[in-house]
Parts: sequence; structure tokens; C-alpha cells
Amino acid sequence: MRLIDLRNCLGLEDPSVLQKTVAFTLAEKRRLLEDLPKIQGVQHVFESDANFILFQHEAAGQLYDWLTQHGIVIRDRRRDVPNALRVTLGTTDENSSFLDACKRFKP
Repeated sequence: MRLIDLRNCLGLEDPSVLQKTVAFTLAEKRRLLEDLPKIQGVQHVFESDANFILFQHEAAGQLYDWLTQHGIVIRDRRRDVPNALRVTLGTTDENSSFLDACKRFKP
């Protein structure tokens, strides 16, 4: 059995890896926080200190179903906050696909 050193997996052995990961995540979060409010139907985008963004959309249920049908997985948080959906930050391509899909959505 081979043991995995989590320090190496998390980039703690090389601080530059962790710094690059944090910088990338913050840049992608800024991009989503800037672009989401520009999408038709988005009512509110909540600030976030996490690796996900909560936002409200006027047709949240329909958008959730549409994104799911197009292979984009987000979380339905309407039980907790009216019209709310949650997207977890991904790679640049994943985040771009999410934004593009939201722009194409027509309720």
C-alpha cells in the first residue's frame, strides 16, 4: 500500500504552487463576479469568500434544469434563498462554459 503525502498534493511542499492556485482562483472568482450581473435574468450576485458564488436568477428553476441538460452542474439553493443557485469555481474553460450557457439561456 502506497501512502500519499497530502502536503505535496496540496502544494504545501512548494509554496509557489499554492500561491499560483490561490491567485488563479481569485482571478476566476473576480471574473464570474463581474460577468454574472451582466447576464439577463440575474437579479443579485452575492459576494463570496469561498470557492463558489451564490446568485439569484428570475427563472432559477428553469436555468438550473437547462444547465443540467447541457452538462453543467451547479447547486440549486432555492430552499435556502429565493431564486438562488450556486456555482463552484472550476477551470477557466469550465467557468467560460458556464457563463456562455447562462448567456444562451432563454426562459
